[in-house]
Amino acid sequence: MRDCYFPDSMQTHVESGLRLDPGDWKLKHSLADWDLIEKAVACNGDPVSLSDGDRQRLLDVCGPFWGRALGQPASLTPIERRIAKGWPSEDVIAANVAKVAPGLTPEGFLAKVAEGADWMTLAQTDLVDQRFNLLRPGQRRTWYSMAHFDRYRAGWLLASTEERNAYRNSQLRGQLLRRPGFVLDETTLNKKAEAEWEKHHSRLKDLRDQPPWIKHILISKLWGGFPLRYGFPVYFTSELHTALEEKLVYGRALYGNSEKGKLFESPVVFIASYLRSRIFQFGNFVDVAKQESSSPRDVWIAQRLKDTTNYIISYTPLPQDDGARIRYLHRMVRYGGALEEGEKPMWKSHWLDEQYLVVLDTASLPPVSDVLNDTDNSTDVAAWLYDVDWDPPTGATHDDDGYAGRVKVSLGYHLYIGLYPFLLRPDFTLKKVWAIKSSDDYMYRIKDFSAIA
Repeated sequence: MRDCYFPDSMQTHVESGLRLDPGDWKLKHSLADWDLIEKAVACNGDPVSLSDGDRQRLLDVCGPFWGRALGQPASLTPIERRIAKGWPSEDVIAANVAKVAPGLTPEGFLAKVAEGADWMTLAQTDLVDQRFNLLRPGQRRTWYSMAHFDRYRAGWLLASTEERNAYRNSQLRGQLLRRPGFVLDETTLNKKAEAEWEKHHSRLKDLRDQPPWIKHILISKLWGGFPLRYGFPVYFTSELHTALEEKLVYGRALYGNSEKGKLFESPVVFIASYLRSRIFQFGNFVDVAKQESSSPRDVWIAQRLKDTTNYIISYTPLPQDDGARIRYLHRMVRYGGALEEGEKPMWKSHWLDEQYLVVLDTASLPPVSDVLNDTDNSTDVAAWLYDVDWDPPTGATHDDDGYAGRVKVSLGYHLYIGLYPFLLRPDFTLKKVWAIKSSDDYMYRIKDFSAIA
């Protein structure tokens, strides 16, 4: 099933349920060890925040050098700090910076990235992401953070404020550059749209006046290129998983091994099949275009966008909490990036880089019995859109104004038509959506996002 694609070699981490690459450090260690490394990073070098037992465990889990880098960072020499940060020698850094940013010294390059990354190219973001090492041909960008999670996090702990700002700015810029629909130079797109018009004079397929993101996604296939797919990683809560599992047994008993019986094979298959069969059929895309008496061209564009939307349904149920554990577990997934470059299909390479993830809970889907009896009259799917990189103030679960790093959305219209164009803006934040009107129900129903600054 393409919506549930995972490499055959992936294995399940018993405690977390996350499906990870066999080479992933996290697969071989417990959740307690993951948490301990994150605790060490959060301590930011404060020697009193870790117990003697914590430091000894870090030595046991990570080895003498990396355990010391995490548990006793002040004990490292300057050369050891550079090694622990994952940086090559100074001459290699200078040569690599010169290749991707001619005219800038390593110090000037780092300082400029720390101030802002709107100017960066993909090659430049890759260099910072790789801590000034160049990617080898065919190397997956997240290989190091996956295979050496403890070392990768030690590098963050030892980074200065300027270096952390540069790392973060570069990561966000890379996410933006990899999103289908993001366009740096509209000239080529406009030329292709004009050429398509001159060739066919088809009003049905005339994209000349469409927003750049639509041109970028649709023209690629019109011109025989690799079709772009845009979407989000989708998780479901453990409560939804339990509720579905209890009901799916009836579907399996009723339909057995028939084609329809496959729908009830597991919660993830049921969710993926339901979304694929229903979400883009009601209240969204094609139906809306038809109901609003749109032109045949608008209907054609809506249909094409529908065909290019996709989503990854995670096999891992997430806890239905205040969002802290949900964000934490997705961050752990991102440190591995199992669906990154080097895996197939290539068009999903940007997804696990994503700052935003979708979570379905027990209120998102109709009762299984309605699907069984063909009495499902749902008009939409409500879901939560999370900002995985948002963190609340220390000791709190939300900002002072009530924002908790998520908004309730219509999984169809909101994500793929209403909100997606805003995700292509460098200054977009999910909080701007929440701030339109601080009401979950309002956000779920609104279709006018013009108030987003």
